[in-house]
Amino acid sequence: MKKYLVHSFIVLVVFFASCNQAGNNAPNSDSDIGDKVKVFRNVVQALKNLNVSFEKKSISSDIENILSFSGGSKVSIPAESFVYEDGTAVKEKIEVSFRDIQSSASIIASGIHLNYDSAGAALEFKTGGMFEVRANAGSKKLKIKDGKKIKVDFASQYEGDYNFYKMDEKTGNWNYISSQESVLGKNDTQEADTEKEELLPPLMPTKLNTKTDLIIDMKIDHTKFKELKNFKGVIWKFAGGDKNKALEILSNTWSKTEVLKDGKDYLLKLSSGNTQEQIKISPVFSEKNYQQAIALYNSSISKTKKAPIDNVKSDDTVNRSYEISEMGIYNCDIIYRYPNAIFVDAKFQIKGSAEYISTDNLVVFRISGDGNVIRKFSKENYKNFFFEPNLKNKILAVLPNGKVAVMSSSDFSEMRFPSKSSKASPEEVVFALTQIDETIASTEQLDKVIRQL
Repeated sequence: MKKYLVHSFIVLVVFFASCNQAGNNAPNSDSDIGDKVKVFRNVVQALKNLNVSFEKKSISSDIENILSFSGGSKVSIPAESFVYEDGTAVKEKIEVSFRDIQSSASIIASGIHLNYDSAGAALEFKTGGMFEVRANAGSKKLKIKDGKKIKVDFASQYEGDYNFYKMDEKTGNWNYISSQESVLGKNDTQEADTEKEELLPPLMPTKLNTKTDLIIDMKIDHTKFKELKNFKGVIWKFAGGDKNKALEILSNTWSKTEVLKDGKDYLLKLSSGNTQEQIKISPVFSEKNYQQAIALYNSSISKTKKAPIDNVKSDDTVNRSYEISEMGIYNCDIIYRYPNAIFVDAKFQIKGSAEYISTDNLVVFRISGDGNVIRKFSKENYKNFFFEPNLKNKILAVLPNGKVAVMSSSDFSEMRFPSKSSKASPEEVVFALTQIDETIASTEQLDKVIRQL
């Protein structure tokens, strides 16, 4: 069996065997709101202190209530909608607790999986966001009264049409409820764009590979990009596509050059007269400048901001309206299929740590697309590690010491995998993982790291 050694930054989240499927039955919340079931909450031990917080609102049972939450979601509750678990009426004050779980970090920290079984086939979800809603009166849990429904206008961060599912908290399965079309609407809780920009951390630096990288030998002003402006010694390299065609394009003479942003990608636009070409590029650093850039990056993400970046909302969110008749966990999802999946037998090494870290019981999360396609791999299925090459892919893990090792989507796209590897006969690939210095203390901090990959 051939071995392929891949040296790269990989964001990995590492968990131990003690965090198995039935290992941790405490809900990851700031109070004991949800049912303490073992099946659906697989909270990673290394992340047990990360809090995906509930927002709580106090209401009276005898009047209609419309509750607005900071993420932009609203919950409309008709009068006398709640009863105790034995069915008796509630006369005291009621506390409604709500949280949305949408970012990659909050999904991972919540311990709620995105796997879906259909007709015996194990599939996975592309999520448009999850939310959890609970109600209690004092220490007593409440349920929705028979014949009543409450309306949730869920402010999703993802565009597109998604189906609606509810978690069966006894079996851990997702149960299909309905299909739902999205409605684009303004988010009333948005903050100024300038504040959002101030909160953005710098781009995570990548080191130049002098053996394989194609350098773009042009003067490019990187300081116009806010995520790069504080770095020195930025070098630009070819970042994907047909390298021979890129060499041909770069060998020509161009009257105008400029670099544009396309999402997280950088595009070098070249023009001369009526002829235009563009090449995907990405910033890298020489060995000397890389060490300085990593120090600046680590310092930036460790700083305490005046507000967490997740509280800054974009101008538009997608409003998804649902009527629910039960408390619990709900998910806006579509089943994601992998038309061009690449399978490998994955092995892992961890570099850059002063202490020995075993990889025998690593649990690895592959984060794909816009961060809303997440797959967990443990030792039992390393040999079926797979990904869709047409998506942006990251791998993220948390080490037992609370730190992370990381790889960006651009680095992942440059990895070379064995062409004959298949699900039936996966070839071995060894991933050499490098950790960064910061200890992850919050989901906001973890999200900052993931967003820059």
